[in-house]
Amino acid sequence: MAEIMSPQARRIGAPRWLDFRLLVGIALVLGSVWLGVRAYTGGQPNHAAWTVTHSMAAGSRLRAEDLRAVRISIPAESERRYLDANAAKPVGYLLATNVGPGELLPAQALVTPDQAQQERRFVTVAVRGYHLPSDLAVGQVVDVYVTPSAGSAAEQGPARLVIPSATVSAVNRPSRVGFGGSLDQVGVELSVLPAQAADLVGAMQAGVIDLVRVPIGSS
Repeated sequence: MAEIMSPQARRIGAPRWLDFRLLVGIALVLGSVWLGVRAYTGGQPNHAAWTVTHSMAAGSRLRAEDLRAVRISIPAESERRYLDANAAKPVGYLLATNVGPGELLPAQALVTPDQAQQERRFVTVAVRGYHLPSDLAVGQVVDVYVTPSAGSAAEQGPARLVIPSATVSAVNRPSRVGFGGSLDQVGVELSVLPAQAADLVGAMQAGVIDLVRVPIGSS
């Protein structure tokens, strides 16, 4: 009787669809990691820009203490809208618009010193103590009034508005108190239009100057 030979067993290999799923899974994991890294780095500050440390009105001249560098996260195409804080401070530039404290400083809001000399004039007025706000500061806006001088108070003419909405660009306060307990005169530098400079100088010769602060947001 012939011996019946059993067929040789073959090793069953892993289905190819398992290899495909494994590759897809690895790709998904790597993709998730990449997206996570991209999202994290995209939210990090990537540009250095300037802000101002306090409210400043249009026409104010920037000083070193008015500026603070911060890092912000903005699209690359928007970076040119703001001056690079890695460069020199824009000291001496004038503001073309009002800027609030902590607000980013747009490049278009600045007027170069050369342009400022052509578009603005800076006049220093001597103001008696108590004829100006005690806390008057650079960047604030004031109305300038003059009360004509005369031999007696009864002969003095009414006060008149000389310059509306002049911007304070510097305040030089005395370091001592004058006789009678009143403050000495304060030197206040005002930024005005060229056509207003002559009126302001004439007002200083005509009588007593008073500076009345204009609240922010007033027209």
